[in-house]
Amino acid sequence: MIDKIRHLQLAVFSFACLLSVGLLVILTRLNNQSEEIRYLQEQVRENRKSLLNNAEVDQRQEVILNKLNMQYQQDEHKRAEILKETAEKNKVGG
Repeated sequence: MIDKIRHLQLAVFSFACLLSVGLLVILTRLNNQSEEIRYLQEQVRENRKSLLNNAEVDQRQEVILNKLNMQYQQDEHKRAEILKETAEKNKVGG
């Protein structure tokens, strides 16, 4: 009977040890995943800042391009008028 009790105690102790090791493994993995989540959240924040910055730069570049395009069109219109006036003075063209 004492042997059965000792075997039972050994089995309970072994189960408790395995359970403790299993819990330790689970807690370690949870901690690692939490660190990975924090790292990824920081990456998302940095990427979001970068995207917002790029959007601002793109918007400024678009404003500049629109101004340059408008200036180019005005210059082309002036050139066309000058050419037309010159052609009329020289009586050239149809």
